[in-house]
Amino acid sequence: MSEQEIKKRTKYVTFKSGDEYFAVDIQYVNEIIVYQEITKVPESEDYIKGLINLRGKIIPVIDVRIRFKQEPFEYTDRTCIIVVKVKQTVVGLIVEKIAEVVEISEDDIIPSPSLAKLETPQNRYVEAVGKVGDDVKLILNPDTLLKDDEILALEREKEEEEAEEAIPEAKPVIPVKEEKKPEPVKAEPPKAETNEAAEKAPETAPEKKDKEAKAGADLFINPAAVKSGGKEENQSSPEPKTSDDKKNQSDDKNKQKKKDQVKE
Repeated sequence: MSEQEIKKRTKYVTFKSGDEYFAVDIQYVNEIIVYQEITKVPESEDYIKGLINLRGKIIPVIDVRIRFKQEPFEYTDRTCIIVVKVKQTVVGLIVEKIAEVVEISEDDIIPSPSLAKLETPQNRYVEAVGKVGDDVKLILNPDTLLKDDEILALEREKEEEEAEEAIPEAKPVIPVKEEKKPEPVKAEPPKAETNEAAEKAPETAPEKKDKEAKAGADLFINPAAVKSGGKEENQSSPEPKTSDDKKNQSDDKNKQKKKDQVKE
């Protein structure tokens, strides 16, 4: 194969939509990603599904089937998004599934004027038809997928979304509870021993010696206490309680006095 023939062959990413296969020149394609969550754009066309966040970059996405006026389909794990550049704007194309990457030579491409007789909605977005063996691929012109005013509206949505993404979310302030410091433990004064405990306490040798010395001193000072076993006798007579007792006591004294006189 000569160099001239190689230059005339172009690579295309092909995908299925409905019963037909479409092709996009690989120079328009940035990357292919799996389907992910989409943020809807209010008051937009039905085929504009919304915005996605691709590694921090906001990208509008459109559903190719709805754009081609075909029946919508349910998104599955085989659904892909082809990220392409449309009029200097990066856009995601939601497709049912990626078919393959093929090379089509210029000789196998039929120019778009030959499609004028085919009155189908998607033909306005098709610029040529490519032959790949026995199959036919409809070559898209990505620049025709979005109108200028739609691109401007999506650009505004992108700027607003990116501005919101740039504002950090305010974290809720959690009040810090003050820890209560433990109150100092007051030392209780030692309890005084009760009299009962004091009485039960055994006497020490010095205390016992002092007690014996005090008892001996009392015996020396009060001899009467020795006769009575250490207890003083009460020498005084008890006072009479009645008048008769007083009279009897007086008589006894007089008799005793007379006896003493007789003896003398």
